[in-house]
Amino acid sequence: MENDFQTKEFTFFAPRDESVQKLIGLAKGNAQRGASGVNMLLYLLGRDTVKTLADVDSTIWRKYLLRYMFNGKRKLMDYPQIDFDLLNVFKGQNYTSLGNTVSNIGVVYNDAINDSDKNNITRLKYMGYRQLHISYIPDISRPTEWWACPIASSDIQPDNGVVHVIDYTKADFGYRSGEIIADILESKR
Repeated sequence: MENDFQTKEFTFFAPRDESVQKLIGLAKGNAQRGASGVNMLLYLLGRDTVKTLADVDSTIWRKYLLRYMFNGKRKLMDYPQIDFDLLNVFKGQNYTSLGNTVSNIGVVYNDAINDSDKNNITRLKYMGYRQLHISYIPDISRPTEWWACPIASSDIQPDNGVVHVIDYTKADFGYRSGEIIADILESKR
């Protein structure tokens, strides 16, 4: 994928390192944290654990990273509005990733709230900050059943595209960690 990152123009919804760390986890617990992630399962099954990212088959990394990559450069302002409470009006838009999966992407227009006077709180609908969201749709026959992830930082512009960083506190790597864990376990038979 290194060549793709250097030559193609695309939009990348980047998972953070913390998402990968959580996915891999620990084979055994230590003083600060208990056993977790795919390493705990590999250890319990008596299989080799993951010590470096290269211990996971590159086709698995590719499969899940391509879910986050889309053709063309798109910044926050290039996406339509989404309101998760009014999807019939503001529904975002579905996009197909380079991995041939579908995600709904849209911008939440938050309300501007002035609560300096506790007796007179004012709310201006859709006049607050904007936040990009990506929602992975695992089954396109059920287009409103998705895994929504807010974006922590948007519109980072390297030479050949746009990067939006996913809020790792609200998302697993690959959107659903169970899928990638199953793929890693299967590859370690």
